[in-house]
Amino acid sequence: MLAFGNVFGQEPPQEYYLLVQKAFLLYESKDYKNSALTYSSAFKTWGWKGLGDDRYNAACSWSLAGNVDSSFFNLTRIVTKLNYSNYNHITTDSD
Repeated sequence: MLAFGNVFGQEPPQEYYLLVQKAFLLYESKDYKNSALTYSSAFKTWGWKGLGDDRYNAACSWSLAGNVDSSFFNLTRIVTKLNYSNYNHITTDSD
C-alpha cells in the first residue's frame, strides 16, 4: 500500500488509530464486514476524514464484504481528496 500524508494537515485523534488497528485485524481474520464498519467508525472520529491508506483498506474490506458502492465511495475519496493516481494498483488489486 502507498502511504499518504495527513489530510488537511491535521492529526487524527488517538481513537482513530485504535479503530484502524482493530479494523485491520478484523480484515486479516477475514471478518470483512466488521472490518469495513470499524474503518467507518474510525473516519467518524475524525469528522469523516481518513488517511489514504486507511481509506484504501476500507475500500478493500467493503468490496470483500460485498458492498461495492461503499468500496467505490472510499476509492473516490482518495482519488478526489488525496489525488491518488496509481491506476495500476487499483485495477490489479484482487480485493
